[in-house]
Amino acid sequence: MAGLTVYLFKKYGIDGYGDMLIYKQIAGTIFSLFILGMYFYTNVPIRKYIAEQQNQLQDNNNLATQQSNALPK
Repeated sequence: MAGLTVYLFKKYGIDGYGDMLIYKQIAGTIFSLFILGMYFYTNVPIRKYIAEQQNQLQDNNNLATQQSNALPK
């Protein structure tokens, strides 16, 4: 964002400070939406993977419990 400020300051000068603020707000909103999108893009597959791992672990534990109950005592 600092680089954008420098660029806009060189382009518009001190007289265009109001325009700079508008462009910086738009850029900040776009950047925030990008970060939010990347969060959901990575969060959904990670949650699915963790759920699959938990289900597999639970299935393995259930199988081990069934096998231990089937052994003669």
